[in-house]
Amino acid sequence: MAGYQGWFYTEGDDGYDDWKHWSSSKNPPAPDTVTIDMWPDLREYDADELYPTKFQYRDGSNAGVYSAYNLKTVERHCRWMAEYGIDGVFVQRFLGEVQKHLFVRDRVLENVRKGAETYGRVFVNMYDISSGEEATMYEDIINDWKHLVDDEKITQSDRYLHHDGRPLLAIWGFGFSDRMGEPEEVARLINWFKNNAEEKYRVTLMGGVPTKWRMLTGDSKSDPQWGDIYRSYDILSPWTVGRFRDNEGADRYLRDYVNPDKAECDKHNIDYLPVVFPGFSTNNLKPEKPFNEIPRKGGTFLWRQFSNVISSGNVQVYVAMFDEVDEGAAIFKLTENDEQTPTTGEFLTLDADEGFPNIPNDWYLTLVGAATGFLKNGGDFPSTIPSLQSTSKPILQPTTMPVALSPYRELTTRLDGRKPCIGNTFSVRAKDSPISIGGFKVRMSGTRRNSRTLITVFTKRGDPSNSNRWEFVHEIRVKRKRRPHLHDLGMFECPVIIASGKRQAFYIRTGNRYIYSTEVVNPSNVIKENGLFDVINGDGVINAQKKRASGKYVWNGTVVYRKGALGPAYCLDAQTA
Repeated sequence: MAGYQGWFYTEGDDGYDDWKHWSSSKNPPAPDTVTIDMWPDLREYDADELYPTKFQYRDGSNAGVYSAYNLKTVERHCRWMAEYGIDGVFVQRFLGEVQKHLFVRDRVLENVRKGAETYGRVFVNMYDISSGEEATMYEDIINDWKHLVDDEKITQSDRYLHHDGRPLLAIWGFGFSDRMGEPEEVARLINWFKNNAEEKYRVTLMGGVPTKWRMLTGDSKSDPQWGDIYRSYDILSPWTVGRFRDNEGADRYLRDYVNPDKAECDKHNIDYLPVVFPGFSTNNLKPEKPFNEIPRKGGTFLWRQFSNVISSGNVQVYVAMFDEVDEGAAIFKLTENDEQTPTTGEFLTLDADEGFPNIPNDWYLTLVGAATGFLKNGGDFPSTIPSLQSTSKPILQPTTMPVALSPYRELTTRLDGRKPCIGNTFSVRAKDSPISIGGFKVRMSGTRRNSRTLITVFTKRGDPSNSNRWEFVHEIRVKRKRRPHLHDLGMFECPVIIASGKRQAFYIRTGNRYIYSTEVVNPSNVIKENGLFDVINGDGVINAQKKRASGKYVWNGTVVYRKGALGPAYCLDAQTA
């Protein structure tokens, strides 16, 4: 899991309408006002996601930046998580900002929710108490959580992470020497969440706590009551960013903090969540700080931390952060060299450290995804970083490549006995030839028509040595003698997925490549209460849910077979005919 700040806004984004975290003034980012140290690689973003700045690229085009208020951008970030095998994010919710701009933080959280639901990720609300009001802190947090549960209904999402039978909620900042909170009030708040609240508000509570929480020194407040408060959390996650600067420091931190912290948590039956970070630089935000203060060293610094904490028996890791470019700690796609950054200003690029040229823009997504795979699959974690590949795509390749699949024969058992069919996993028969980089063709020969159509499935999931489990990432390539009939906004009738002429909505990318949008166009079936409608499939009926807009419905990822014989049914991700 990674942290997601979601605090980058722009003028004209219809939300915050200000250059929050991009610029130190209310004017567009410029060399004298920009506050980020790492420039995101924005080449994949569409024009409607970028907001003009005072910067230009070398080709003369404007170097626009994104806003987390824009759903399309946040869904893109969630798609990257899915593509690289990152489970999800802790969405930061800054207490001070909630009091002043509630609708903005609600929108960011809702964007993440939609992205997580679309791409099969998970998310958690994480309060950051910074800038909150101490006098009303207790009521502010409780009232906002009630708002999220009752009004936003976030815990009703099947992608909101639960732990030990309850929704997981994180609070970061209590106990830090420079943060608000008196021990009696914090203890009362924790007790409310765990014991005194109505059942629907109760949670498994995680605390983002100081590095020296055990010793009550350094970054921790020293009142002995804090020792009991820290040990009353269900999960403890001590903050790490900036506490060491190189691999040797990471090794000392493992010896002096991680191992004894975990031992103390085990003693008190507390789950331990260590924090790792890729590097740190905040010179544009704080000019007194050195540029490239904690070098990334081509990912070796991050990999050493992964190796240390996972080899020590930890089964979960918090990565700080997914999108933190103003402190140079982001793992999403970043500029590789100066040719990709604006012509003015100083920005930290991935090739900055001597001896580490040609680092691809997605290298840190790749590394975090690889570490996630090792966490899930077990085995000895390698102490040395995987070698770069020219593709910059998933570095873990299966020993036996998978391949062609008859979806009808392989997947119909998932529907036997009227059990729900939830897609996203294929059983693949190991024969024929794969496509490069973890892709393989699915030949729809089991259908009554369109037997020449091929669907290309990308991105491996699961045990790297097991060729039988792969993830469909919502991208298809339609190979036909004639292109499908296109509708407005890039939607088209897809004869591949929907038998009997029903429509399913896609968004066109380029050429014959399409992105599955998880929308279903009303095929003139019966509309039911709460936005339900039936999609007829031969002798059976499939139930689609969640009305979005007139004539369009959001597929909820689960198909319930309700009557009759299946006939030639098959299941592709959340797409089922």
